[in-house]
Amino acid sequence: MTGERILVTGGGGFIGSHLAERLINMGHCIRGLVRKTSDLKLIEGLDIELAYGDITDRNSLDGALNGVDILVHVAGLASDWGPHKEFFAVNVTGTQNIAELAHMNRVKRFVHISTTALHGFKDFRNIDETFPMAKTIFPYCETKKMAEQWLFEFAKSINMDITAIRPGNVYGPRDHKFIEKYLNILCSGKAGYIEGGQHWTCPTYVENLVDGIVKACFEPSAIGQAFFITDGLEIT
Repeated sequence: MTGERILVTGGGGFIGSHLAERLINMGHCIRGLVRKTSDLKLIEGLDIELAYGDITDRNSLDGALNGVDILVHVAGLASDWGPHKEFFAVNVTGTQNIAELAHMNRVKRFVHISTTALHGFKDFRNIDETFPMAKTIFPYCETKKMAEQWLFEFAKSINMDITAIRPGNVYGPRDHKFIEKYLNILCSGKAGYIEGGQHWTCPTYVENLVDGIVKACFEPSAIGQAFFITDGLEIT
């Protein structure tokens, strides 16, 4: 299982850096797709080859996929609010760009990092991956849904294996976007229960997520499937 050349989009970010570190320790050759403006502090000291490009700019991706065996698509725009066109450009068009180029470069497997938010935020207890996707007001959820649906449709006409991973809110070392917001609110005394605590959240510790992504890269049974990855904790 060692020696594969694996491209990680968003390789300099929170999830991407943890994944790259794990795969390097397993003996794989890792290339990270990063933008020229990316902060690379999280991957300092890692034996990772950098490819500079932007998934929204197809022409900037020339050469990034040369010789790649497996692609893990982590890059995306994740935020609660913002213009729909910006989310669409990154999460839909960007995914289409990198997937089509991966196919052209004969990449064997494409692992797409999606989200549990495809299913909305209510009635989320005791469900599996076949649960209907919900219509929400959030452009992040809607564009991630469109991207995953497009990928699995694309897979029907190509010979590249595709798997989707749907994590809950990811937390852990190097996270500065999710858990810090909660901690700041708690420390300021401004926290409150959503609808009186009727709903659960589904966090995912980053190393648990990496466990799932690594399995998705290599397990034959993962091909064509989507998987929830959460810690399974009943937290309101």
